[in-house]
Amino acid sequence: MSARKIEDITIFSDERYYCGPGPAVVAFPNGELIVFFRRHRSWTSEPFFTHVHPTTGMCMTRSTEGGKRWSLPRVIVAGGQCAGATLLKDGRMLCTTHRSEPVPVELAAGPPNQPNDGVPEMFRRRPRQWGGVAAGTEMWLSADRGETWDGPNWLGEMPGVPPLVRGLHTPVQHRGFPVELSNGDIAMTVQAAPGSIFYISENRGRTWRFRAIAAPHLAEDKQFIVVAPVLESTQGILPVIPKYWFKDLEQDEKAILAVIDEMCAKYRIDENSIMLHGFSAGGFPLYYTGLRNPARFDMVIARGCNCRADLLERVEITDEARKLPIMILCGKDDNVFIQKQSWLAYRYLRERRCFATQRKEFAGGHLRRPDLAYQYWRDVLPARHKR
Repeated sequence: MSARKIEDITIFSDERYYCGPGPAVVAFPNGELIVFFRRHRSWTSEPFFTHVHPTTGMCMTRSTEGGKRWSLPRVIVAGGQCAGATLLKDGRMLCTTHRSEPVPVELAAGPPNQPNDGVPEMFRRRPRQWGGVAAGTEMWLSADRGETWDGPNWLGEMPGVPPLVRGLHTPVQHRGFPVELSNGDIAMTVQAAPGSIFYISENRGRTWRFRAIAAPHLAEDKQFIVVAPVLESTQGILPVIPKYWFKDLEQDEKAILAVIDEMCAKYRIDENSIMLHGFSAGGFPLYYTGLRNPARFDMVIARGCNCRADLLERVEITDEARKLPIMILCGKDDNVFIQKQSWLAYRYLRERRCFATQRKEFAGGHLRRPDLAYQYWRDVLPARHKR
């Protein structure tokens, strides 16, 4: 069902202030509306970039008249930038914002206090006109419709992305979109350059744990297609009956090859630049299909993947399979089963002269890291496809 705009309503306007885009709205059952937005002194008359400013304040205004009249704005988070908000089932409001920390220009433009190696570009320091650095994303909770607030509760550490300045937080800094799940947990995606960064709170918004980078924009930016067929053999926790499980593997192999054929028939695809990748129990069909069909893929990437010796033993390792680039990625803090099975796959393949097989660790636990997968895939792509 599509949305239809009824009318535009101005909730605040003052030529002295610049108000950033993207207000957040909370609607209460009795019809009361609360809107969060950000504002700072306007510099639009000067030759300065004015959209981001360290002294921005996140404001709140309310209407009890269906949006016809609004209260005077009240700053609830000094330095707060773009707002995101939701009404939880227990009646509390959860509001999220992020901030830039004012620092000397030399510090904002200088090298990080920790090495840049492995840190995505968007999380590094860069020169800013106003001498601020990303300080992190914070959450606030109110049980009395915004009269008082409890916080801040900051997003937890993102593996491989240290604070830009000692004492600050992981510089995940952009608009957040919190959603309460059916089990009471609160999930939040934070809009970011490589896609959306996914966090979850299992204690009603008090603490937040990094879960994954969901990178829908990665494929768009780099101009490739992601296809994820439904598979049956991806069971890494519950026990399986080998007789039936191997039949599932065979069917999954057919499904993967069939979807490749279908996509190649529908779209302009370079059939010599197809990467097969999997995560967690997706490692079972990944190893089975990739090693049995090495000519169909220019690279295989296993991200925190399960593997079994009896699966590998069923696959004939051909000279073509030995030449296939295989990258086995594993988080340093991943669970012991994934770590052991990653080493099992690496050792088995290297012992059979699959010298194009590599294994690398990254900071964090059982994480998807599609950004890393693309980074390694890019190394084998033809120059015409590298972006």
